[in-house]
Amino acid sequence: MTVKELIRKLEEFDGDLPVRMAYPSGDYWRSVIAGSIDGVESCKVEYSEYHRNMTVPKEGKEDPEDGEETVILI
Repeated sequence: MTVKELIRKLEEFDGDLPVRMAYPSGDYWRSVIAGSIDGVESCKVEYSEYHRNMTVPKEGKEDPEDGEETVILI
């Protein structure tokens, strides 16, 4: 999803609704957490073979040269 697509989608909702990010809790019951979003920033993400997904570089690690510039919700 791009920033433009996200903006268009969010415009469909009441502007006063809170925004949260859903993610798996990892518990036995497979609960889904509705975590708060504290900010938005841009960084380069990199593919992780171990996770088989894009990951945010660890704190203190330089942005990966071949990383993909992405907006992340934090």
